[in-house]
Amino acid sequence: MLTLGLAGHWLYAFRHHVYAGPLVERVFLQLLPARLDPTRNWM
Repeated sequence: MLTLGLAGHWLYAFRHHVYAGPLVERVFLQLLPARLDPTRNWM
């Protein structure tokens, strides 16, 4: 379940180029390598 939730948040960030919330942003920026960040080069 946790994996599906994180995948949904990643897809949201990929589509809208912004994270849904600060907690999600912190989790992804700490866990994923920079090249997998869906919001990079959009701000």
